[in-house]
Amino acid sequence: MGKMELPLDKLSSGLAVLLEAYDWSRDSDFNPEQIAPEQFAVGIEQLRAAGMSDTHLIWLVCRKHANHLHEFTAPGDKVRTFRDLGMNLGPRSRFVLTDGGSEFARPICAKRKRRNGAPVGSRVLAIHQPSSSAQRPQWNAERRQLLFDNEVIMQLTGRHGNQELILQTFEEDNWPTRIDDPLPNRKAGDQKQRLRGAVEKLNARSLIPRIHFSCDGNEGICWSLWDARD
Repeated sequence: MGKMELPLDKLSSGLAVLLEAYDWSRDSDFNPEQIAPEQFAVGIEQLRAAGMSDTHLIWLVCRKHANHLHEFTAPGDKVRTFRDLGMNLGPRSRFVLTDGGSEFARPICAKRKRRNGAPVGSRVLAIHQPSSSAQRPQWNAERRQLLFDNEVIMQLTGRHGNQELILQTFEEDNWPTRIDDPLPNRKAGDQKQRLRGAVEKLNARSLIPRIHFSCDGNEGICWSLWDARD
């Protein structure tokens, strides 16, 4: 029986998310001797929202294209902490491309770029001010839902004070493309790291990849539209 040719194009959207994290980790100001690339690890829910199934994720790990870790970061920790629990996928599962995985992902993402014009390694369509109110999200604080085009794209459950504060600030300001860091200052801990962590958790909790949050490196948070075409 010959080797089966798998439909690798099904991985393109998820690989684009992983490749973006990989590239940004290599261009970050983290000291690689102290902080591992896993600090940019992508949550399982974000990858599922990008179209990846558990089968896809396990295959990537088995082929050594990605590493799978479980996150156990506690409030107040300066860095994200992980444990290796094998193939036991769960809500705390995080994934990061290996060096070989980045080489595997690039041609697939490049093919995707040629097909629909999306930037390689990213699904971001635009970072400019939306042209109409219909292009802006809506945060329903009572229901704790983030909506876009009348569709629920995020549902917060449990305690997520920092994430809710970010969403509430965007809503009160009528969703400009950028806001200043709204998180309260604390004497202990790195404010920049706290902001980055809150933004990463926001993206990880997306049910449907329609918008993307990012830090601008200057104590600000931006949001942009994501390409939903495949």
